[in-house]
Amino acid sequence: MVKTAITLLGIAFVAAIWWYVFDSRAPREADDAIPLEALRTMIAADDARHLPREVELYRTGQGTAPMFAVEAGGSLGKFEMAYTAFGIRYRDSRVMIDAAADRETAMAIGDKAAARFDDAAYALLLDRIAQADQVILTHEHKDHVMAVVRHPAFGAFADRFRFPEAQRYGLLRHSGSQAIAEAIGSLAATPIDGATHIAPGIAAVPAPGHSPGSIIILVRLANGREYLFIGDIAWSFDDITKLRTRPRFLQWLMFDPKEERGQVLRQLRALHDLHLREPALVIVPSHDNRWFDRLIAERLMKSAKAETQ
Repeated sequence: MVKTAITLLGIAFVAAIWWYVFDSRAPREADDAIPLEALRTMIAADDARHLPREVELYRTGQGTAPMFAVEAGGSLGKFEMAYTAFGIRYRDSRVMIDAAADRETAMAIGDKAAARFDDAAYALLLDRIAQADQVILTHEHKDHVMAVVRHPAFGAFADRFRFPEAQRYGLLRHSGSQAIAEAIGSLAATPIDGATHIAPGIAAVPAPGHSPGSIIILVRLANGREYLFIGDIAWSFDDITKLRTRPRFLQWLMFDPKEERGQVLRQLRALHDLHLREPALVIVPSHDNRWFDRLIAERLMKSAKAETQ
């Protein structure tokens, strides 16, 4: 009797470890989770002469996280984390995607001893956001919004800040002042209920799962190259190729509200299959430092720099 009880407890313990730490089963197919063709339809009629020219990367902070927190069943090794925003550069203007983490936020996440912050990059990001034609966020978590909700001159670009209603709660939560919170509370949200045209060569679609306000953004450059900005559906590009998402135990440690795990796994399956079908499509997870190094080395993205006179 005692031996049976101990055996059953052992089985339950092993099953719980597998469930919370190792399990990352994705569905066999989920093509409809990433409506790429609908996004392409939104920008199909855009004049090629007015499409963006390049994608700029703004890395405000870097750090590390254990691989087992980045992908279920991952190793004890380190994942190189980046905190980022992106400039979609036209001939003489920009649309900014995401707003990175500020110093306080970046230095508090992950391995604090390995955390680094680039004050010059953050200052440049603040400047570019203030001057941008439009600013849009992949989602409302604090490491993606700070250069907007804690911007020292929020009013200078508030009328060019576009966000779906589902992101408002996170923007208010992380606002740097009562004045900014009140301004965000009074702004009209941008309806993004399906595939939505944002700017020449840019379209967005809602993708709730990692957060209620998550969206996916497609960008097409004048040279025909396409980029899919996926926010935090996956933290690492390897998560897409391996079909591995974050372990369940992170739900209780990091996310409020919790992820819709089933939806994230569907999106991950769709991205995995999409990458196999269309390897030229540049899929951009927001935090994979090594992936950004590769994109820059292959001249698919460039590090943002201050413009010289």
